[in-house]
Amino acid sequence: GEPMTDHVEIERTFTTDPRRLFRAWTDPVELAAWFAPTGWTVPAETVTIDPRPGGVWRLTMAEDGGAGRVPVDAQLTEVVPGERLVGKESMDGPDGATEITLDVTFGADPSGAKLVLRQGPFPTEELLAQTAAGWGSSFEKLDTLVNPGER
Repeated sequence: GEPMTDHVEIERTFTTDPRRLFRAWTDPVELAAWFAPTGWTVPAETVTIDPRPGGVWRLTMAEDGGAGRVPVDAQLTEVVPGERLVGKESMDGPDGATEITLDVTFGADPSGAKLVLRQGPFPTEELLAQTAAGWGSSFEKLDTLVNPGER
């Protein structure tokens, strides 16, 4: 088959357990601590998480020292505690809104936990590239959060 070029796909291992990783995605204080790439933060008061199917997963990324604001507003469609989160968000693109699915699984790995993230389809390649880079940067912060003693 053709490669899915309009999706971000990231696999990453963390030296922690899958439940700890899941908590970092579903606890508002924890999510605010790592989500958003370097140069951006998530004000804790912007985070709303209702981790159940039909619930919301909502936050706003704010540019450090700048006026940039990027809202993230997803509707959760599947939640398996400690294992999986699936949400849908609407993203504005050149041809109107695109519905993007974010699918994150948390699994066991010899090193501790493996996170597999798949997100898309993105309306533009530029947005896809920005998103992939943003996750990479955010995951550096996530790694520090779940392994505070290793830095």
